[in-house]
Amino acid sequence: MLLTKQAQLAVINGVYQRGFPGEEPYDIFHYRVVKVWELPPEKLLSAEPGLLPLAPISAVTAEQLPGIIQQMKGRLDPATVPKAKELWTATYVLMGLRYEREVIDRLLQGVIEMEESVTYQGIIEKGQKKGARAALMLLGERHFGPAPAEVRAALEAIDDLERLKQLIVRVEDVNSWQELLSLPAA
Repeated sequence: MLLTKQAQLAVINGVYQRGFPGEEPYDIFHYRVVKVWELPPEKLLSAEPGLLPLAPISAVTAEQLPGIIQQMKGRLDPATVPKAKELWTATYVLMGLRYEREVIDRLLQGVIEMEESVTYQGIIEKGQKKGARAALMLLGERHFGPAPAEVRAALEAIDDLERLKQLIVRVEDVNSWQELLSLPAA
């Protein structure tokens, strides 16, 4: 499934071949390329609930979009669809491929509680980690000078947000990148 026109590449043509260079392929697999932006929304709206998040990015005009969301609301009731919250989160993320955030927020207002979504929390945490690394680099370079490659690699390897926050606080209490990260002196 291709979700956006930008994903349409010449190599995604419905045929996957495996073989040795200079020889005929020994395996040929055929697959169907589905361009979501060409699908009629009615087809997705009448399908199983797991396909509903694709409806807003299908062959929908801006004028049709509010009606599509209303139809989805009728199908994605949390009382009857066990994964409704996750499907609304998927809808939010997929709509970001095609629409401005303000449009999405307005259309999905009151439909989903994003803060409860593990997907949303993951996206937010990833952004927080990226921001914490950037702040740490900025403060560190101000205090210690440019970060060597091993320091940059060590910072990228830290996946614990709390650890990154502790390092930010610690910058003013140490004298070097190595001391900050408890690395052996260069």
